[in-house]
Amino acid sequence: MRIGKYERLAADIFGYTYDNYLGHLQIGNERYESLMPRDAKLLEKAVVERWSILRISEKLEVDVEQAGKLLVLTKDALERYEAANPAEFFRVAVRQMVEEAVSEGLSDEKDVNELVSQICHVASDMAVLLKAEKSEMVEYSGELRRPAGEV
Repeated sequence: MRIGKYERLAADIFGYTYDNYLGHLQIGNERYESLMPRDAKLLEKAVVERWSILRISEKLEVDVEQAGKLLVLTKDALERYEAANPAEFFRVAVRQMVEEAVSEGLSDEKDVNELVSQICHVASDMAVLLKAEKSEMVEYSGELRRPAGEV
């Protein structure tokens, strides 16, 4: 099964791997099939139209702090979605995670293990994207080995 744009955005925004999210589709699960994609679409609109945090808070019926977090998560999810290919998706996602971990004070073994776990989840997401386009990781070997900053 292929994961659609708003299902992908919802998975990224609300913290699910693509494989896990796909497992909740086509079984009548309203939260995954309707509610989260609807909110992802609304959040995408909020980013594109530059809504205020207060407006997002009101539209989603969440507090202002949660609205701010959702806005950041949506911007990150959109950057991953817009990646040119699965390898670029992986690079973008890992960079985002490392930047967040460093900004939050990555400092001990527990923090490192959590970051490694998150990177493994993104590798699993990349596998879903590769499967959907019927390609293999080896096809993106050069892209994955590309030094930072090179196009």
